[in-house]
Amino acid sequence: MKNSAVTLVKVVLVFAVLAVAFAKVYAIGLNRPPLRFAEIPEKTKQYIKDLGDTPGLGLTISDIGPFDWENEKDLGREEWDSEEDGNFVVYYMHDKEAVWQGYAMEVLLCARENVALLKELFGKYYYADDMNGRRLAIYLPDDEYLYANTVRDLLGREGYDVKSASGIIITEIGPLGCLTRGIVLNPICFDKENMHNNNHYARVLKHEMAHYVFLTSLNYGKEIQHYQWIIEGVADYFSLNRDNAVFGNDSIDFIMKKCKLNDEFPLEMNSAYWAGESFFSYLERTYGRNYVKYFLQQSYEKSTDGLILQEFSSADTLHMNWVDDLRFLQMDSVMLAMGQDSLNVAAK
Repeated sequence: MKNSAVTLVKVVLVFAVLAVAFAKVYAIGLNRPPLRFAEIPEKTKQYIKDLGDTPGLGLTISDIGPFDWENEKDLGREEWDSEEDGNFVVYYMHDKEAVWQGYAMEVLLCARENVALLKELFGKYYYADDMNGRRLAIYLPDDEYLYANTVRDLLGREGYDVKSASGIIITEIGPLGCLTRGIVLNPICFDKENMHNNNHYARVLKHEMAHYVFLTSLNYGKEIQHYQWIIEGVADYFSLNRDNAVFGNDSIDFIMKKCKLNDEFPLEMNSAYWAGESFFSYLERTYGRNYVKYFLQQSYEKSTDGLILQEFSSADTLHMNWVDDLRFLQMDSVMLAMGQDSLNVAAK
């Protein structure tokens, strides 16, 4: 009789444990984000892996996730202070003078202001409601050591070079969608000497938020691949807006000889950034701002090579026209300068 009672208790306990387990699984299922990319092609997976080691782009690929969309599970949620609203969480380290809190408030304001600009260029901004309730997380580490550690912890791996990057976006892609773990701004962005150049935090934030919208817009359910110069070029185009930048002969020759549109631009001189930006500015000068928006939105579903062939028939011809346009800008600038010098001489 005693053994029967013990057995009965064990059976009841087993059923209780199973019931709790099934309830937990059910709850997880209810809260799980909807399937967005049922099957990611192998070529696209390899593309994400290859791009994941690119400085400034921390991408990872997941076979079943990504999970943990809730900001309550963000890295350092307990250790960092934050300034936040319905779409952004800006994390910073507390200091007695509240310097970094002030930076966080400024970054939050900049992020809000960027939304309308991003919608205008990319056709959409991804609010928290579009991202399973997730707000875009922005980290402001206060020294280089914390910067490197934050990037490493968000990525979940060692060996990623962060020294040369003014800012980095960390993104995980999988069947459940494209989850940005966070944008991390290098503390050098807040140095006084950087307040009026391209490393200023406002400009770097615009660049990284352009990555956020572009990467989130891509259809990873298709065989899609873009060169780094597309990704970095459009981010610089958005953040710098140097439509009529005039290059010298050396830069134009570099683009002519080394920046082929059906291949990666060379790593030297960070050409993916400035030469890529120059290409998008060329498109705007030649075909108009609306065409740039059309070109970008087509790129969400098509790879770079296919898109160029669809729109221009030949990458070589498009490249030649781009170089010719740069030489024309340079010549026009020289003629304008000569005319101004003549006016100055006449005035004397």
